[in-house]
Amino acid sequence: MVSEGGAYYVRDTMRGDEHYSIANGGAVTTVVNAIGIDLSADGLAWSARISPALTMAISPRRQLTLGATVDYLSRVATMSRDVAATATNTYAGGTSGTLAYNTASQSTGLIYAPLWSVTPTLSFTGQF
Repeated sequence: MVSEGGAYYVRDTMRGDEHYSIANGGAVTTVVNAIGIDLSADGLAWSARISPALTMAISPRRQLTLGATVDYLSRVATMSRDVAATATNTYAGGTSGTLAYNTASQSTGLIYAPLWSVTPTLSFTGQF
C-alpha cells in the first residue's frame, strides 16, 4: 500500500461575463452583462492519497491484482449563487398567462468544498 499527503497554498480567481441574444419576431437583441464577476480568494489546504492493492495468484504463472487509488483535496473552489426572489403576476384577458421576473439582486460568491476521487484498477499479469 502506498500513501502520501501534502499541504499547499491555494489562490483561486474566477472572472467572467455573459452575452446572450433574444429573438423577438425576427429582431435579435444582444444583451451584455457588463458587471460580470471578478472573484478571488486564497488560503491553505491539504491533500491525501492512498493506493491499496491486493494481488492473487490464479495459476502458478498468472496473477490478478485488484487495487484502487483514493485522493482527497480539502479545498476546491466553486461558484455559489444565491437564488433571487421572483414574483409572478397574472394578467386577466389576452393570450398572456403569467410573467415571472426577478425582484431581488443575486449575489455570487467563491466557496470551497472538499473533493474525493476514487479510481479502481484491475490488472492481469502472466509470465510466459
